[in-house]
Parts: sequence; structure tokens; C-alpha cells
Amino acid sequence: GRQTGTTHTDQRCAHTNWSKHLPAVLPCTTVHKACEIENITGQADWNYLTMSESKDPQKKLREHIAEVVGAELSRCDPTEQLRAEDFDDILDAVAHAVLEVMTSEGRADLDDDDRDFIRGKAGMLTQKAIAAARAAAPTKSPPLRFAQGHRVVCYIGGDRQWAAGKIQALNEADPEDDSRTLAYVVKIDPPIGRLISVPEDSTRICRAEICFGQREEALWFTRYCMPKRRGAVKLRFGRGARVACAVEDTTGKFSCWAAGTVIAVDYLVSEWEGEGEPVPYQVRLDSAVDVLVPREEHFLV
Repeated sequence: GRQTGTTHTDQRCAHTNWSKHLPAVLPCTTVHKACEIENITGQADWNYLTMSESKDPQKKLREHIAEVVGAELSRCDPTEQLRAEDFDDILDAVAHAVLEVMTSEGRADLDDDDRDFIRGKAGMLTQKAIAAARAAAPTKSPPLRFAQGHRVVCYIGGDRQWAAGKIQALNEADPEDDSRTLAYVVKIDPPIGRLISVPEDSTRICRAEICFGQREEALWFTRYCMPKRRGAVKLRFGRGARVACAVEDTTGKFSCWAAGTVIAVDYLVSEWEGEGEPVPYQVRLDSAVDVLVPREEHFLV
């Protein structure tokens, strides 16, 4: 049978001594005399491993047929998608059917009809087996965008709508529904300071915490990410400093770094006058887009 790291050539060589007995041939679609055979019996005739060549005069013929069928399977499946058990079953079924016809006709050499049958039958069964294996394979969910410890902004509803926090757990079982898995569990920053569940990995309810400014509603998301009171924090950069900011990538699903220049420090957005504190920095990216840095943190700037 097929083993990890072996090729079809290895399989074919291994099958020159194949002996599995199948009780029935798989249905045929290619026109051939072997198609009339519905049941394969006579295990004593087919299993030659314990026989000497004198007791099994067809041994060389069996080996030759197996070699031809194995080579055809290799040609039909060059990327080795067939499972080992499917490879074995197809080889046995096709070779056994051909041998039955040749034996009934008293022939010792493969003719063109035999080879046409092998090509058609091996190809058809290979395609069916690969398709069945793919259909039976479990569907893999796409990997989550964020890892434990990543900073995100989550939709929480209410007056605030969105709030920043840190991911505490991934793929947690939903305590209210055993059949469902929660994408993330997030600890929201103070003053809310509680755990929330994020049911799915979607930008509609969970986004990376970044320096917003490239897309609509950037000012509001910046407000959501700002701490309630910044307090006395020493700023690392001055006006004119070259920095790199975490911003949205082109898909809007992930973050990436973009270079720029600090154009304002302790910047108070005009729309916030009388309503909020200034952000640490306003940065003009090299792409000529201005973004706001909501907090003095190394993962933002």
C-alpha cells in the first residue's frame, strides 16, 4: 500500500506481489468483456502468496497485470491524492477483472482491449475515489485573525457602541449553547473592565486596535480606543519625528505598519472641543493620509 514518502513507482513495485481478495468488482462504465463479471470468487486461485510457481502457473501473469495497472494509476494520479487503501482497492479490482477475462479466453498476453479497459477503468475509479475523499474530509474553518493578547476594538452596543480591550481566549465553548464556539473572549478596558464574548471573527463586531484615519468613522473609532483619562504620560516623540504607525491594511481585516511624520503632539480634534482629551499624536503618513494615535503605546506607534 501507499506509505508516506513513497511514490507511485514504489507502490507499483510493492504491488507486484499483491494478493487482496475482493468479493465483488466495482461497477464498470467502460465497455469491456470484464464488465460482465459481477462477482469475483475463488480466493484460492487469486491468493498466490503461499503458492509455488508450479502450483500457480498464472503468477507471472498476475504480476504483469498488476504492474500495468499500477503504472496506469500512477499516470492517473501524478500528485498522489489517492489514499493508500483506495490505491490498493482500485488496483486489485481492475487487475482481477482483467485476469478473469484473460483466463476465460485462455490468453497469456494483454491485448489492446485489455489495455483500453485498464486505462478507462483506472481513470474513472481514481477520479471517483479522490472526489469521495475530498467530500468526506472535514471542512476547515479559516484561521482566526487575532491571537491571545492582541488588542482589539469590539462592538458592545449601548451609548458607547465600541470599546477597546485585550483578547483573553480563542475558540471558547459558548456557555449558553454547547453546539456553538465563540471566536474570542475579550477583557474590555476600564472603566467597563469586564469580559465579553465575540461570537464570530468578523470586522462587523471586532477590529484591530490601530491608528485610525484612513477610512470613514476614523474619528469615532479613535474616541472608542482612547482611555477615559490619559493621565500624566511622557510622550516619546516630538513634532517632526519619523515614526511607524499601526494602521489598517488594504483589506480592512488586519493591521500593518506604515511610515510617517509626527505633525502634532497632544492634538485636540476640532470636533471634540469641550468633549474629550487630546490624542498623543497626529501623524501624516507617507501616503499623505493623516491618522490619529489614540494612546502612547509601542504597538500603535
